[in-house]
Amino acid sequence: MNVDFIKAQVRLLQGASASEQETRLKNIGVCAGVIKAGEYLTPQRRHAVTLWLRANAVRLRLPQLPIEFAGEKRSQSSN
Repeated sequence: MNVDFIKAQVRLLQGASASEQETRLKNIGVCAGVIKAGEYLTPQRRHAVTLWLRANAVRLRLPQLPIEFAGEKRSQSSN
């Protein structure tokens, strides 16, 4: 696994178009061993790559993940 490559791809996710994000996530997934080269990025595979990024962000010292990949959803209290 090339950590520097993954860090660069995470940096490029910020502000990328939808198709660029898909390419970056695919690159990260293949490099991390989450998906195989040549596989389509289905919603399930996209979710698997996102979970991998969240789980390994601290250990690999990844840059700040964009909100949609960080899992930081703002919840409103119902009180």
